Amino acid sequence: MTGPGRKAIAALLLSALWAGPALAWDVGFNFRATSGYVTDVSPSTFASMGVTTYPTVRTVNGQPITFGWESASPSSTFTRDRSSGVDSRLAGLNCQINNGGSSVFRVDLPALGTYSIGLALGDAVANNPQNNHVRISSTSVVLASVDVNTNQFVADATGAISLPAQWPTANVSIQKTFSSTILRVQLSGQSDSNSTCISHLRVTLVRAAQLQTARPGQFLFQ
Repeated sequence: MTGPGRKAIAALLLSALWAGPALAWDVGFNFRATSGYVTDVSPSTFASMGVTTYPTVRTVNGQPITFGWESASPSSTFTRDRSSGVDSRLAGLNCQINNGGSSVFRVDLPALGTYSIGLALGDAVANNPQNNHVRISSTSVVLASVDVNTNQFVADATGAISLPAQWPTANVSIQKTFSSTILRVQLSGQSDSNSTCISHLRVTLVRAAQLQTARPGQFLFQ
């Protein structure tokens, strides 16, 4: 194909590549033992070890989401419903015992780009100290690490801790750029006391990666 036909195909393909997600992509995951324990507030959805294994597919706030636990050993993990009287994002938890093993939660992202990552770590209700070790990765490249001890406090993505009643307004997210469409959250992988526990994860697309545009007279497709 030559001339105008090739230009038209190139323009259509370039337009499709630039289109990106139709809606702002924003989803939260509330980790606890049972789905019906509390009502999840949009754009959050329920997740639990042994229940939502990867690839779980669900529509959340009109957004198709593929997610789930890629690995979680029953012998060194546990899930809990803690309290229906707190913020629904803190109502329960999923935990990995710090025995050297690790558990990995995966989210498939809609595009390469920069994302805001929010977390709630620790046991917000019971008086159980936790040594939390969390790694956030783009496929296997670690982008952020959070190592924080909590004792009836909640830690956010920066490692700052607050009381459960304060976390909904006090928690701070971090922004990271993903060079793949796989986000992984690893719990533990450390050998020390107690456990690494997660109550909530929120992932929000801030800015999709832009593709290089063609220079005048340059064909992107030969």
